[in-house]
Amino acid sequence: MALADLDTSLATIGQPVSGGSAWVSFSDKATLPTDATTKMSTLEGWESLGEFTDDGFTEGKSVSNDTKKGWHGTPLAVITTDESRTYKFVCAEIGRPSVEKLRYGADNVETGTDGSVSAIHDKFGVNTIAPFVLDTLESNGFLHRIVVKKARVTDYDDATYKGTDIVTHGVTITVLDPGDGSAAVEHYRAKPAASTPGK
Repeated sequence: MALADLDTSLATIGQPVSGGSAWVSFSDKATLPTDATTKMSTLEGWESLGEFTDDGFTEGKSVSNDTKKGWHGTPLAVITTDESRTYKFVCAEIGRPSVEKLRYGADNVETGTDGSVSAIHDKFGVNTIAPFVLDTLESNGFLHRIVVKKARVTDYDDATYKGTDIVTHGVTITVLDPGDGSAAVEHYRAKPAASTPGK
């Protein structure tokens, strides 16, 4: 069936999926999802990043080009010299172990018997590389899942402690080549029987 020339149901806002929208894995045994509907809780090795702030997340795509010109200044060729993909988000649940591991390194965060963070060892040289999954619910009911197979945290926001704001941990992750010839990021979409946006 062909789509109509105009169909406003194809426009969407960025809504969170009920029950959690972002996951990270610090395990070498993580199973990557291959569709938009599989519950992340059923896959081994994944930890929820909890709630984001109300800005959601931002997907960035950057391309740098070198334009080669002829003697008369006419462009003859455009060569891509650099290309990158980034995702930026701000975690609101800083007491969650996965969020602290993202900021300080998985080996530098200790948890107590109740699963809460008991100690953080803030060391230099943290190099967090991990896969990520980001889920959104489109306005037309489609689930949209973004699977980042391998990314490195390349920027950290300041954490501000003051009485009028919640403390947050914001990060930017830069997508890395998975090294197996496959796509670095996979997008999956599906329309479930029923789904509601998170609150």
